[in-house]
Amino acid sequence: MKRFGKTPAARIGTVAFLAALKTLVREHPGVALELAGAGLKKAGTESLSEVKARIASGPPEQR
Repeated sequence: MKRFGKTPAARIGTVAFLAALKTLVREHPGVALELAGAGLKKAGTESLSEVKARIASGPPEQR
């Protein structure tokens, strides 16, 4: 657990978050799947916009 938080309070927060996530997945798998899909969609669109920005700015030697 140490890698998820440097302080005891951060570790407690991590444990609480993981417990809530476990409950969500077990009791409401459809909602959990929708949330995961929305997160993946957001990550994909952000990544695509970053790639487009890099391509538009030109090769590294021209920046």
